[in-house]
This record gives sequence, structure tokens and C-alpha cells, in this order.
Amino acid sequence: MPRLAAILAAALLIPSAAAGEHIVSGGMDRTYTLVDGARGGGPAPLVIVLHGGGGSGSSVMKSSGFGRLAESEGFIGVFPDGSGRVGTWNATGCCGAAQRDNVDDIAFIRDVIAAVKATHNVDANRIYLVGMSNGAMLTHRAAIALSGEIAAAGTVVGAMFGGEPMPASPVPIVILNAADDDTVPVAGGMSPRRMVARAQAMPFQPAAYQADFWARADGCTAPAATERTAGYTRRSWTGCAAGAEVIAYLVNGTGHGWLGGRYNDNPGPVDATAVIWDFFQRHRK
Repeated sequence: MPRLAAILAAALLIPSAAAGEHIVSGGMDRTYTLVDGARGGGPAPLVIVLHGGGGSGSSVMKSSGFGRLAESEGFIGVFPDGSGRVGTWNATGCCGAAQRDNVDDIAFIRDVIAAVKATHNVDANRIYLVGMSNGAMLTHRAAIALSGEIAAAGTVVGAMFGGEPMPASPVPIVILNAADDDTVPVAGGMSPRRMVARAQAMPFQPAAYQADFWARADGCTAPAATERTAGYTRRSWTGCAAGAEVIAYLVNGTGHGWLGGRYNDNPGPVDATAVIWDFFQRHRK
């Protein structure tokens, strides 16, 4: 009975409008799942959600709840698939075959945006990017490279590697990490999990590096304000260029997964999906 309940719960998280799509990018056949929450109307926001290493677009669509949210909120949700046998992203310092083969995942994200804009009524001022774990690592890279198109970004249990270039334009970003993450540790370094460490080409920077990088990149002049609760510590920067803001959560009592996940992931004091969608709604190009 518990297994049947889990199957039924998972089924409820699969949007009725989900459709598999594919494009050729960098000479590779690439795939993604699209949920047209705008139902052919618009112009509508476009939210691209990147899964973690070893996942898939359809898995993060369910675990994050962003698929159902697209339907209820009327945006276009896109859930790309990583490359290779296990599905990874080339974030330069990680992960696996995508990094070793130097797959051009920045071009893939750019091509996905162009393909969806060609077939759907996308609001070009409201294109958002969010990722988890290895997908969060690529989100940082893509937000830098595509800063002229990305209105805001969000990351969940991700990291950066150091030496990243400054973006050409400010990008508002909300960053969520788990205090007791046993895969991408907040202290940085190589992953305690040997399988992940073997997929790394570089050590992770400490979690705090991400917000510090973006506060500099976004020209935030005011010092960070800090809020502490039993469930999380939240740092936020305002006074940033072009109305940008940077928010970083360190969440207690959760491990490595989609924080506040809807299915088979991490419960906890923060619903990452709600936090990120609320943040996105405040920002546009």
C-alpha cells in the first residue's frame, strides 16, 4: 500500500501538458520536456530547470514541483536532459562525461531558449534559469554567459569552482544550500562521496563563495543583511546594479536534494520551489 501511494503521488506531479522535445545542439541530439502552462497564450515567462547529475528533466520536473507550478501559474516550464549515460552537465569543474568530453552545455541552453521562443509566445524579459546540484553548477556558468537574456537565476545545493569571469550584465540570483549536505559540502573541497569526487575535475568552493561572487558581479553596494531562524540563515544584498538582488539561504536539517521537494526528496523548513518562484516574479529584464 505505501508503494501504491507513492506511485499515485508521483503521478499527480506529472503535468498533463508535458511533452518530450528534441533539438540538435553542438552536433548532438539533445532532449527536454516542455510544459506549456500558458496553454498557447502569452507572452509568458520561461523557466528552465536543470536536474542534478544522474537525474533527468522529467525527474526534476516531479521532485521540484515546477511542472505542476507551470500549469497553475501559467508559465512555460522547460526541463532539459543532461548528456551521457547517466545524465550530467559540463560545469567545468564537474561532472563526469559531460565535463571530460567538454560538452557545450551553454550552447545547449542557448539553443533551447531559441527553440522555445520560436514555437511559443515567450516573454523575452522573463526568462529564468534554475538548477539543482550539478545543474546548479551549470546554472552559475550559464547565468554568467547568458546574462543578457537571463532575468534571474536560482540554485539548489550547488557550488562554484573559482576563477569565473564576471557577467556582462547583472543577474539577480537566489542560492540555497543545505548545512549538512553530504555530497556538495558547504565547506567546499572534494565531495565526501567517492562517486561524485571521481566525477570532479576541481574542488568545490565553499558555499558562501557563490553569493559573494554574485554580490560583486551585480555591483551590490550595501552590506549583506542577515536573518537567522531555527530553520535557516538568510543573507541578502540590495543596492545592486539594475535592480538586482542576491539572496543566499543556508538551510538546517536537510541533506543533498531538492529542498522541500514534493516527491522522494528532502522535506525541511524551506520550500525551494516557492522561494525561487517568488524571487523570479520580482525580476525581469
